[in-house]
This record gives sequence, structure tokens and C-alpha cells, in this order.
Amino acid sequence: LLSQPLSAESVLKKLTVLYGTETGNAKRVALQFTAAAKKKQIPVKLVDAAQYDVSALSKEDHVLVIISTQGEGEPPVTAKKFYDDLMESAADLSSLRFAVFALGDSAYPLFCKTGADVDTKLAQLGAPGAFRTVHALFRGVHRSWPPRGARRRRPCRSR
Repeated sequence: LLSQPLSAESVLKKLTVLYGTETGNAKRVALQFTAAAKKKQIPVKLVDAAQYDVSALSKEDHVLVIISTQGEGEPPVTAKKFYDDLMESAADLSSLRFAVFALGDSAYPLFCKTGADVDTKLAQLGAPGAFRTVHALFRGVHRSWPPRGARRRRPCRSR
């Protein structure tokens, strides 16, 4: 995302990075991404999904959601309210540009389901995806960006 050159039309005026995490991995990735954005002089706000009101999405320009999946496809406990509120939302998000970075453990059949659900719902609400959703196998803290194992395809299965 940040390694791609930005055209005059696509310059980010403001970026909100939302993260939902159970073990801290999504937060670590969000912190890495936020630091990289700041180095590129992109105004960025980092927010824990537990503290974010879904109704504020309609006021955002660009949002990156970095979220993990737990157990059998569930959102992190701290992000459950965000997830549930988003799934029930009927807001018009046609002016929101978004991307999702979904983390999971491939030992589980639905290892990136939460991120896939967020991606699908944002698109259903009219938000154009700024970039393809990335599903990442996360095993420990990655020191490089993007994390090794990040894949640009949709390997998750829906229920």
C-alpha cells in the first residue's frame, strides 16, 4: 500500500487505521503501518476498534482495517462490538475508500473470516475498495513490511 507511488488524485488527505486484536498481533502490524505512513508524511490516526463508533465511518476519507480472526471465524473479543455494529449497519459509505488486512492462523479453516466479512460488508455499504484485501498467515512478530506470508488472494471460506 505505502510502497506504491501516489498520483495527484489518490493522495491521502487523512488515513484512519483501525485494528482489532486478541493477542496483539494486529496492533503490532497497525503500529508498523502507522509508522510507515508517518514517514511518508501521510496524516494518520490509529484507533483500536474497541474504541471506534461505526457510525463515524461515513465521515472518514480512507480507512485501513487490520483485524485478526479467532477460533472458528470469530472476531477478537475487543473488536466484537465494532464487528457486530458494522454487520448491522445500513450506512451509505460510498465516499469511503478502504482496505482490509486480515490476519489469521491457517490451522483453522476460517482463518481470515473476520477480515473477509469486514471487506464484504464495507463493499455492500457502497465503499469502494482502495486496494485488494490482504489475508496474512501470522506467526509471531514480523519486522518487515509487508509481513512474509502475506497473500493477495481470498483463501477464506464462508460458512
